[in-house]
Amino acid sequence: MAKEEGSASKGGRLIFDPIPYPVGGIPLRISAKAGISKNIVLLAFSCACLALIIFLSTASVVVFDRGMYQDHLEKRGIYSDMKFFKNMTPEETRMVVDQLLGYLQKGTSYDQRYFSEEEIIHMRDVRGLFYRSRVFDGVLMVLGAILFFLLLREIPRNANLFTNLLQGTAIVGGIWLLMLLVLGLFFAPAFLLFHQLLFANMYWLLPLDSTLILLFPEPFFREVFFKIVLWSGVGYLIGGVFGIALQRFRKRVIDS
Repeated sequence: MAKEEGSASKGGRLIFDPIPYPVGGIPLRISAKAGISKNIVLLAFSCACLALIIFLSTASVVVFDRGMYQDHLEKRGIYSDMKFFKNMTPEETRMVVDQLLGYLQKGTSYDQRYFSEEEIIHMRDVRGLFYRSRVFDGVLMVLGAILFFLLLREIPRNANLFTNLLQGTAIVGGIWLLMLLVLGLFFAPAFLLFHQLLFANMYWLLPLDSTLILLFPEPFFREVFFKIVLWSGVGYLIGGVFGIALQRFRKRVIDS
């Protein structure tokens, strides 16, 4: 339970007793003077930061998985039919795709002979988008670390800090993924809106016979989208299950 200190505290500081909370429960503490405890606010922001970090990190791993691209090109028949893709050999196709991923991830050069000027500009814009995403992910990590440090200062070590953080992140992440799944039901218009919002020019409107469209048509991006949602969900689920197991273990220790 939460109790107030006597005259030794200034303004009535809250003390947290080491009691177990229900599964998924967050130690909500309300003070007559302060209203909802700031610990709840810190915990909520920490869960939101961690949920976004998991999602963005998962997206980065999925997007730059070279094996996924090779499997995609094999299913498209590009390797088996040289004429399908501008008379390029399978080795040249693999090299171009690998160079494109290196350019998007690290800014290395790629063979631009197979791409139009519009495609080159669009690839530069996409690389800028990935760069901003990495910067945002880094900012979230710093912010999350600060919030976690503040939680450590505010909540005694015997409170359910890690349990609440893991379960809260799973809940926030689950809500976020549910929204994305609903959006995925309307992937085509959502994909169009995504480009309209995030790109300042219209170079992403490429002809159907362009190299990028032949390599990566819209169904490929739909597949990538749902893979990101799937593996993010796995991460949230593991965190939530671990949080529940940790909570039950702590409860048994307290009861024993």
